[in-house]
Amino acid sequence: MKLAQFFQTYEFHDSSLEGMHYDSDNRRCILKITLLNYDQSWYRQGDPEFVLGNAVFAGVRKLEVEPEQGLFQEDGTSDAEILQVQQVGEEVPDCWQFAILVPSYVPPRDTSFFTLTLCADEVEWQVVAEYATVDDLPQSAVGQRSPASASATPPAPESP
Repeated sequence: MKLAQFFQTYEFHDSSLEGMHYDSDNRRCILKITLLNYDQSWYRQGDPEFVLGNAVFAGVRKLEVEPEQGLFQEDGTSDAEILQVQQVGEEVPDCWQFAILVPSYVPPRDTSFFTLTLCADEVEWQVVAEYATVDDLPQSAVGQRSPASASATPPAPESP
């Protein structure tokens, strides 16, 4: 799927960025995300409220995190919240930028902001696990979520 279609399909605001793995030899980046399924347009009452998945980006031409240190731990994991995802510029439709917040749970409770810029040919969403409620989430994601009210895969487009 092209990145523009992907980011029009999925809503990532307030979702958790759990980690990242970049394979420079194969130009592939995997972002591990706990998606707020209840914020998706296709969500229906009774669907899982949270979905752990991998956004797998192929043909990565640019991957940049600013500031460079502090978003990911040495093992590639993170405890961050995606605030916004937006296209970098209309002239480059396959470049997107994530605005990311990393809260501090240790006094003085400073909060850090990061940007992750990613340019790639395509992306695929792979569901890893679904969680009915916040109580079902793994401990790493608890504390960042408060449910508002799906299947993690949007329904197929209707035929014309």
